[in-house]
Amino acid sequence: MPAPLIMVLEDHPILRQSTAIALQTLSHEHILMAFDGLDALQQLRRSGGIDIAICDIRMPGMDGMTFLRIAAQERLIRAVILVSEVSEELRQAMPCLADMHGLQVLRELGKPVCIPTLAEQINAFRQIDRIEIPAPALNLPDAEIMRGFRNDEFNIYIQPKIELKTQTEHSAEVLTRLHHIEYGTLSPAQFIDQIRNQKLQHEITRTVLEKSLQIIESEHLARRAIAMSINLEIADLQNPDLISHIDRRIRHYRVPASALTFEVTEGEQDRSPAISLEPLIRLRLMGCGVSIDDFGAGYSSLQRLCDTPCSELKLDASFVRRMKSNLRAREAIASTVSLARHLGLLVVAEGIETQGQLRMLQALGCDAGQGYLFAPPMPSENYLQWRSIRLGSTTTAASRDIR
Repeated sequence: MPAPLIMVLEDHPILRQSTAIALQTLSHEHILMAFDGLDALQQLRRSGGIDIAICDIRMPGMDGMTFLRIAAQERLIRAVILVSEVSEELRQAMPCLADMHGLQVLRELGKPVCIPTLAEQINAFRQIDRIEIPAPALNLPDAEIMRGFRNDEFNIYIQPKIELKTQTEHSAEVLTRLHHIEYGTLSPAQFIDQIRNQKLQHEITRTVLEKSLQIIESEHLARRAIAMSINLEIADLQNPDLISHIDRRIRHYRVPASALTFEVTEGEQDRSPAISLEPLIRLRLMGCGVSIDDFGAGYSSLQRLCDTPCSELKLDASFVRRMKSNLRAREAIASTVSLARHLGLLVVAEGIETQGQLRMLQALGCDAGQGYLFAPPMPSENYLQWRSIRLGSTTTAASRDIR
């Protein structure tokens, strides 16, 4: 992989030059330098953009925060290393704002920049460069969505969840992908609005459930116990036939209900808590697991935790991305893990991308996790091959107690 393109945005000429010299010692020859946000934008527009901006925040003229917002909107930078001399509270908040703009926040550093730390962060960018960036929604014609549904072009991809202590597979999340003849494999962000508008959500959910149960049945018959998670939206929970349909299909395939966990996004539940609560209770009575997805990212997290009969919490990936440089994010994870342990809940961390993140989560006592460090979402046949290799040809997976 070629060395990333870097810009140093710093109003102090000595610090700007010293940072550039430090980068040259790390074998980065082509470095852009700017003295304020406007100068930086002009250079980036001429050059076509860069990979990493080493960005001061407090500058005369256009400040660093304004620069990052505009540069992110125009897709001129991909990642940022923030450099600042401000209070601790502001230092913790600035990476969060950059992350909201869709930028990879490598780290927030003080001044002057430490060369070994700088090298570590640039290397971290190279590690996470392979991560799938969420694609924008596509305005697909209604006819193409309907054609894809009728032609069974909505397929499942599967991403394993790993027990962090033992590094063995705990379960797997089932995701939906659309194979488009022109655009290739599309993620839900690129077609979910059209699905909702055409009221196909129930049918897609039933398709995902059916394909998941087929895999569970096959693995159980081969004496390789497996547990899988399926995402539910508020539209699914408003369907009065949902739970009875799930119950019938589980009985049809003769698999344990505990092999299924249903992940419900926290923010989705908040729109209609009474309607969503009844089907969740029924799922738990059947023996299925219920997970609060993206825990901590929505509203009234503690209230929802008290009300929902959940068996699992999935920590939003934003906490994992920020925990190394953000004390509050790290303490939020530690507090959630401690609370979950007292309540008898499993904690799953999303978006694990580096060994450093894995070690920190292990130290904090997190139960399980998923992310590109372990495996990306895969077509079902690729996942089963991955699983077979992990288990070994003669190994029988231990059955899980899905709480």
